[in-house]
Amino acid sequence: MKKLLLLSLACAALATSLSACKKDAGNGKLDANAKVYISPAPGVRSLDVQAAGQTHLSAIEIVKQAELMYSTLDGMQLEMHIMDLFKDYKNVRFVGSSSWVIMQNGELETNLIRARDYLFTSRDAQKLIPIDTIAYIPNAVMIDAEIKIRAAFSAGDFAACYRLFEEAFVFKPT
Repeated sequence: MKKLLLLSLACAALATSLSACKKDAGNGKLDANAKVYISPAPGVRSLDVQAAGQTHLSAIEIVKQAELMYSTLDGMQLEMHIMDLFKDYKNVRFVGSSSWVIMQNGELETNLIRARDYLFTSRDAQKLIPIDTIAYIPNAVMIDAEIKIRAAFSAGDFAACYRLFEEAFVFKPT
């Protein structure tokens, strides 16, 4: 009898948990269809206007020229091709899926926040090889972001997870 009661309570708790996830999806906490953005860091020139003696690319040039995003995770190099559909030229940023932060099943996606050494490169279109590193995300930013995103996720604040991701994933020209 005790086992049946415990099983009933466990089922009720699971049902409540699952309905809470569905409820959260409606109020913006868990949104499997949301977009997240990788934007230029504050102070990075957005437009093509180049100051005298300026050697760095503008943010729009980085968005236009970036073909690959590299990172390192657990000693392995990861590579993500940046297709045109991931580029938002109007708002000068890269577009990603909310599943980069929180998977559709509600679990924290840890690969992107644990990865380090983020580099954006241009690529030789004919040889399909990287030719120049044009931007990066500082490791110190990623280390701090991982701690904060994990804390927000543990607190059940998915909206903060998305916000913290976008605050951390900002690129700087090299």
